[in-house]
Amino acid sequence: IVLEDVQIGTTSHAGVAVNDGAHDIQLNNINCDVNNSAWDAVAVRDCWDVQLNNVRGRRGQNGVGISSFVGVCRRIQLNNVVGESNNVSGVLLFAAEDVNGGNVTGYNNGYAGINVAQTGGGIRCKNISIANPSCYDDRGGGALQDYGLVVAGCAGAAFGKGRYHGNTVRGLSIIRSVSTAIDVDVIQRKSADTGSIAATSSAVVTVIWDTQFEDDEYDASAEVFVATSSIALEIGHMIAKTPTAVSFLVRNTTAGALTGTLSVVASRRP
Repeated sequence: IVLEDVQIGTTSHAGVAVNDGAHDIQLNNINCDVNNSAWDAVAVRDCWDVQLNNVRGRRGQNGVGISSFVGVCRRIQLNNVVGESNNVSGVLLFAAEDVNGGNVTGYNNGYAGINVAQTGGGIRCKNISIANPSCYDDRGGGALQDYGLVVAGCAGAAFGKGRYHGNTVRGLSIIRSVSTAIDVDVIQRKSADTGSIAATSSAVVTVIWDTQFEDDEYDASAEVFVATSSIALEIGHMIAKTPTAVSFLVRNTTAGALTGTLSVVASRRP
């Protein structure tokens, strides 16, 4: 069964729901803006062998919900899936199994961009693999999304090259007491002004991460830029590294004061 090119507006329930033993389903080019905080905009429940391609869920309880209730929801493919401006989470995986795909985005939601959760009885998600997840809140002072990615009940998961920023509590939260074998590849890029550095002098410049790392066991590399082609600042050694920030020594070896921008890339695979 293939359902494609569907636009759903305000509804009293889910915009699109695939439930109760349905299988071998494709949802292609689906856009559900349900304006209903009691139901998921796109719901897949107790189903298997389901593909979601270019699917967006907006203004529901969750944007896209992949859930096991009575049975098991398994073998789900997510490609270019977006959950935006939902009451709880952008994308919810609830006791789901064998979920894979890439480019899954959750932003400007109430609780989390992507939420990987277990049931109240402790039935966990299993075997989750998502490349390039993106979980953020870009509303500035009006940001409400507490978490970017939450893993709170999963046995075996890999999230590759994720980006998590602008969330009000934490960008990445892994509840290790109920989650095992979790591999999250976090990439962050951040810049900071050096301020004016006097001639033949140096300064310590600190970058503060949008998403706090779990610890300081991450790799960080830096470049420094000056708005001129004839003179430059130089990177010295790393001064300090914590889960929240990293500091580098920046040198000015020229005869006049210079101001530049320190750019740092950090990555971590726990």
